[in-house]
Amino acid sequence: MMAKERFEELVVELREGRSNCIIVKGEEIFKFSLPGVKTLMTLLKEDPSLLKDSIVLDKVVGKGAAALMILGEVAEIYAELISEHAIKLLDTTDIKFSYGERVPFIENKTKTGFCPIEMLSIPSSDPKEIHEKIIGFLSTMQSSKTR
Repeated sequence: MMAKERFEELVVELREGRSNCIIVKGEEIFKFSLPGVKTLMTLLKEDPSLLKDSIVLDKVVGKGAAALMILGEVAEIYAELISEHAIKLLDTTDIKFSYGERVPFIENKTKTGFCPIEMLSIPSSDPKEIHEKIIGFLSTMQSSKTR
C-alpha cells in the first residue's frame, strides 16, 4: 500500500490530464498517456509483469479496461471515472478498487453513445473473451486507418 499523500498526488496528476494511466509497482511509478485501453493492451502483450500485483490509477475504467486489469493480475485500481459494467466485473474478483465518479456506461469521444470498447465488452463476463474482442476491434480500427 502506498502512502496516502503520494496516492493523492497521483490522483491529482490524473485529474489534470498529465497522464491517463499511472502504474505503481513497488517503489517505482510508471506514467502513460496513450488513449483508451492502448496502455493496458500494450503492457499485457509486451510486459505483463509490470501489471502483476501493481496499483493502477486510470482516468477511465470501463468493462474492457477492467477485464484487461484482471488478466494482468493487478492488485488495486483507482479509476477517476468507472462504469457500472466495470464495477460488476471487478466485484467478481479480489481486486481492491476505488473511484472518483461512477457512471452507467463509458461514453464515446463525441458523447453520442457507448464507447465502442465498453459496448463490445458488455455481453461477456469472461476477461479472456473480452480481451480477444478488443484485439479484434483494435486490429479492425488499425486496418481501416491504413487504407
